[in-house]
Amino acid sequence: MNPLTLLQNRRYDPEILPHLEKFVNEEVEKRTYNLDANLAVLQFYQFFPEKTNKQIIAKILVKALMALPFNDFNMSLHLIAERVLTEDPFKFLAVLSNFLETGRFSEFWAEAVKHKAFLDGFPGFDDAIRTFIIGVISSTYGSISKHQLAEDLSVSISELEGLLSARNLRITGETVVFKAADAAQAAAAPKRTFDAGSRSKELQKMLQAIH
Repeated sequence: MNPLTLLQNRRYDPEILPHLEKFVNEEVEKRTYNLDANLAVLQFYQFFPEKTNKQIIAKILVKALMALPFNDFNMSLHLIAERVLTEDPFKFLAVLSNFLETGRFSEFWAEAVKHKAFLDGFPGFDDAIRTFIIGVISSTYGSISKHQLAEDLSVSISELEGLLSARNLRITGETVVFKAADAAQAAAAPKRTFDAGSRSKELQKMLQAIH
């Protein structure tokens, strides 16, 4: 069942929750992503905490992390109970997010490798994060040492050459040179906004729908 259709026609009907949860699982398996559907799941968990599925929450957060530079991860956190966020994997996912958003890429990979078994369950995770890191660096620097970039991406020099070739970037001697267009595009990456007032209205509608 198409989640977009469900959200359009029955957004505040708690009976659609199992369908939305199934869709989250499909997002992981098929490398798709729908922020609206995922936030709807988290909103249902707010009103029906007894239906909370922590595995689904973890999947939503990882997919949100993979969506950087969009701020989907922080938007999702706003909808999750604090008591849940004190547990793993939510705790270490928050740490990973902080490392990425503060440019501490080596620390990110050092922490990520500790949870490799968990993160390996998300196809495309490493590629998504490396794409984000390249975007951040290219929007900040015109060029960078290939050894530094390899460290930031947690890859070997030979792996780095393959990654850069796939992105039409080049290594000149010991340096990776970024094109101005790449930097401008990365710098202009849009941010989604979290509207607390809008969320309140959504929750009120959901509450009315179940009474």
